[in-house]
Amino acid sequence: MLEKVKKFLLYYGNDRISVELVTPKIRQTNRITVAIITFTGAILILGMFISTFFVEGVQSNRVVYAIGTVMSLSISLIALLYAKNHPTIVMPLVYISYFIFYMYGILIGTITDPGQKTVTFVVMLVLLPILFIDRPLNVIFTTSVYEFIFIYLCLENKTGAVLQNDIIDAIVFGILGLISSAMANQTKIHGYILEHKLQEVSQFDRLTQMNNRNAYELCLEDI
Repeated sequence: MLEKVKKFLLYYGNDRISVELVTPKIRQTNRITVAIITFTGAILILGMFISTFFVEGVQSNRVVYAIGTVMSLSISLIALLYAKNHPTIVMPLVYISYFIFYMYGILIGTITDPGQKTVTFVVMLVLLPILFIDRPLNVIFTTSVYEFIFIYLCLENKTGAVLQNDIIDAIVFGILGLISSAMANQTKIHGYILEHKLQEVSQFDRLTQMNNRNAYELCLEDI
């Protein structure tokens, strides 16, 4: 039982070799996801930054919006222009993306507007773990760290029913995000492993232990 739990936390229930074979595919997926999400986030946050000059009551969030816009756009450009040829930096970009969006939600909910119920951070707890592919153990650790930061800042800056509701929401939706992430990413990785095996069968001759004609025709253009 313990071995099954360990296998799930590290490899989503698969063996290590199978996951390592599809690691390039996982990195490619994460790189594209980082680029799209951070660019979209930069555009949306920029819109909110601009709104602070025209809408009453949101001026206190202006600095957070400005920092969020610059950081999101920077990560998007790095993912598009640099990470493709340097795949080892993809996971650091994923964790930086976590930091940008989680801290954005935390600061809005606990520092700049502590009197209101937190919505952005709660949404991020459900959304972000599903978007990126990572080991369940790492996802649990990352989510727990930001949950702790959020709860600590809530205790420092919030009071009454808002405080209680925000802490309960953060715990409940954090667990929901972990479960959703586990189910979604397990399906993705199983699909990648199956795709890799089918590709291997279609391009590899088991009798001669050599690549077959299909493999030759697929790589002929590159050659």
